Amino acid sequence: MPTHTPPYHRQQGSVLLIGMIFLVVLMLGATTIMQSAVQDERITGNSKASTEAFFAAEAGYRSTINYLLPKSDPDDPDSEVDKEQANSRWKDIYAQVKTYDDIADWQEDGSIDLPQGLNPGQKIALSVAPVYETITDEDGVTITQRAANKIRFVSKGTDSSGRAERSIGFDLQGGGGAGLPPAPAAISCFGGDCIIRAGAANKAPISGVDHPLPSNPDCNGNNCRTEGDHDSENNVPAVYLSNFDDNDSKVEVQGNNGGGNNGGGNKVSFEGADRNEAERENFYQFIDDSGKTKADNGSIWGPADYDKSPKDTPLDSEYAGPNATLFKDIYAEAEGATSNFNDSLTVVNTNEFNGDIPIGDNHHGILIVEGKGANGTSNVLEAKGNGYFAGLIIIKDCNSLSFKGTPYIFGAVIVDATDCPDDYRPFVGTGNPEVLYSSEALDMAGSGISGGLNGDKIDWYEITGN
Repeated sequence: MPTHTPPYHRQQGSVLLIGMIFLVVLMLGATTIMQSAVQDERITGNSKASTEAFFAAEAGYRSTINYLLPKSDPDDPDSEVDKEQANSRWKDIYAQVKTYDDIADWQEDGSIDLPQGLNPGQKIALSVAPVYETITDEDGVTITQRAANKIRFVSKGTDSSGRAERSIGFDLQGGGGAGLPPAPAAISCFGGDCIIRAGAANKAPISGVDHPLPSNPDCNGNNCRTEGDHDSENNVPAVYLSNFDDNDSKVEVQGNNGGGNNGGGNKVSFEGADRNEAERENFYQFIDDSGKTKADNGSIWGPADYDKSPKDTPLDSEYAGPNATLFKDIYAEAEGATSNFNDSLTVVNTNEFNGDIPIGDNHHGILIVEGKGANGTSNVLEAKGNGYFAGLIIIKDCNSLSFKGTPYIFGAVIVDATDCPDDYRPFVGTGNPEVLYSSEALDMAGSGISGGLNGDKIDWYEITGN
């Protein structure tokens, strides 16, 4: 008799198979989830490390800005902002940067030591480099040269684990905030031709030798004159002419002192750093005492004389015109200045000012003489007094100062001769000032300019691919 197997006997083992399949699927799912979680954790960790490295790099940037920013004494809430310290810090760094005129020299050496105090701390590497710019010269040739008064800082930050690095680059330009732009000479002329005439009162009435201010603030006449330090590292040329050319009669310097055009005496018209010794590292110690004319006076410099000098060539773009790069802060502040000679910054518009300029009344600060007539003509403004003025005088718009008496100017004079005639004379009249370069007077005048970062930020960027 045939037998039949119950149906459930045919399904033995299927449950186990199905269970194993489900188990495999669950294991695969769990593995995928675990891998995704690990990957997410890794991404999160990398993102955290990258962010931490960026914050570290930014801390280096902020540390640099803070280092260069003029500050008051934190322990004395009533103390004044120390602009001189900030200016000195910028100059210390730039003194190393400016030695690399050629980018090849920087690429070969690339070593600039950071000063003490500019150390942001752990996990931050801060480096300094020159800024190079590509320009096209008058012949259409493209050249790369170091940009004047600019420094490139690079702050590289690392996270705490050392896995990530990010770098921030930022370029700063000096000349703003703390201190005045450097005066190239006792009298400097940019943007056009100038005729500079020395007076006949004393020996070397135009002197690039560094002079201290008179000890008596109420002095008058020759009692105001001080002796300069012929060995000072601050010594500069007597005159700098950006259009100077030994063979160009349009740019002349007329010595009208004892041994000058009038002859007969042993006085010299000009003294200052000697361009004939410009290649010497200590060229400032060589003072010219013999030349009386444009051709043979070593203390009268032009751009070519800086080819051998350790100092930078002063440029028209830095000192002349409405967009003069080194004077933007001064001109910005001058927009709100008045003709009050008791202020640290005085602006005299020759179209609006009536009266004499009291240059010889022992004032201190910065004096800007500007303004043209309705028909574009320049003006002559009379200056009186037999005392002294301490600071910086800027003459613009082809104006001239006609002096009565013989006032002393301690500091420097910078003339913007843009669009002026070939025979332009910034000083005219029967009297002649004595312009005696004084770093003390210029420092005092610079302290009156609004404080801020000595080095305006001109670019900020993250460096990738390093």
